[in-house]
Amino acid sequence: MALTVLCGFVHTQNTTNVTTADPIAALQSDVKSVKRDMDKGFVMLCAFVIFFMQAGFAFVEAGSVRSKNVSNILLKVCNLAYYLTKQNLMNTSFCTMGWFVVGWGIAFGNRSNVSRNGFVGNGGFFLLDSDDDYHNWFFQWCFCVAAAMIAGGSVAERTNLSATFFFNFV
Repeated sequence: MALTVLCGFVHTQNTTNVTTADPIAALQSDVKSVKRDMDKGFVMLCAFVIFFMQAGFAFVEAGSVRSKNVSNILLKVCNLAYYLTKQNLMNTSFCTMGWFVVGWGIAFGNRSNVSRNGFVGNGGFFLLDSDDDYHNWFFQWCFCVAAAMIAGGSVAERTNLSATFFFNFV
């Protein structure tokens, strides 16, 4: 087994199916695995960019609230200060629980045996039947959290904390 480290992913090359008499097949297998790993790395890079859009949302919300609430909004919205506030931890936690429990399954779940239409997935809840798709789950989770923060910014200073947590879960 040969190890290749590329884009932060550790790839294990499986040489049991490839004979040494066919080096071209072995090379094609290596090219496919490197391409797959680079694709995963690019998706993760894009996910991190989306995740750090939270800083921009923090500035927009800070500019739209009263000056006495700016520090609270910055701590609530800005995921860069993730460990500094319990409220932000709770917002992200509720979004993550909702996405993990039902969001991924509804949006991207197994659609092969859906009754009547292919609009809603009926598998993949709790990531039970996801095959090596965790990078896509993280990418879509970043959009889920960003959407919750955008909508949460529209009701800043207008809702109580429990309503915000319920919205973030849904």
